[in-house]
Amino acid sequence: MEKEPEQEIEEIPQSKIKRVYIFILGLILVILISTYYISFYGVDEVLSGFIQSSKIDKNLSLEFKDKNIVFTKDVYNDLQKLYNENLELEFKVCLKGEIRENDYFIDELIVPEIYSQEYNKVISEPCDKDTLIDLHSHPFRRCLASFQDILNIRRLKSVNEDILLAVMCEEDRFYLY
Repeated sequence: MEKEPEQEIEEIPQSKIKRVYIFILGLILVILISTYYISFYGVDEVLSGFIQSSKIDKNLSLEFKDKNIVFTKDVYNDLQKLYNENLELEFKVCLKGEIRENDYFIDELIVPEIYSQEYNKVISEPCDKDTLIDLHSHPFRRCLASFQDILNIRRLKSVNEDILLAVMCEEDRFYLY
């Protein structure tokens, strides 16, 4: 038996257009899948909250529109302690103090009676009419006020036009409304 001579297999080069087309198609698929996961897992909400919220500065103050909120060291330490003790549950506090021009000086923290606490909801006694800031926490980095929060602050504003709503979403990050 004679051996057949080995035949060389000729490689057909892929066209550059086909490679570019496959690359663009792959890129589009990656973008579509990324967009789905970003919107599905709430990354867009986290980014919006991050942009609209503020970090407290070294002077324990926050700027909000034309207002400046200044905490005493004791009140801010108590607030951080409450936040860290309730990482899995929302909590609520009423912050009191005085207003001078557009500066809110917060020197008192009151924890109202809380009836129910969940990961994304707290039900409690309302803050009284002398409260300057009605503050509650939200899950980590979920800073935006909910629809219910907005309804609550509108109701509170009818009793006290100076009251602010604050959402604490990190140990040092707040969303003010």
